[in-house]
Amino acid sequence: MAQAAQHHRHRGQPQVRLGLPAARRGRNNSLAVSLATARFIETLLFGLAPLDLVVLGGAAVAALGLGAVACLVPTARALRVPPARTLNTN
Repeated sequence: MAQAAQHHRHRGQPQVRLGLPAARRGRNNSLAVSLATARFIETLLFGLAPLDLVVLGGAAVAALGLGAVACLVPTARALRVPPARTLNTN
């Protein structure tokens, strides 16, 4: 019984593991683009350096956090549906 409960608790991990690398790639691509275009967007920034590490780091953490939430919300919703109900909907 305890094994079944433990298995149920970890059912959503594969979906999150598949989604987080995509979020990391997106974060890395956006950091690369922002570093490459820093000179061009310098005129749009008010009171910030174009390569401000605190802002870039905060944006990277926020992007990865949003990616994690984007993976977790559908996974949590899918875990609430009993597998037997899903299989019987044909």
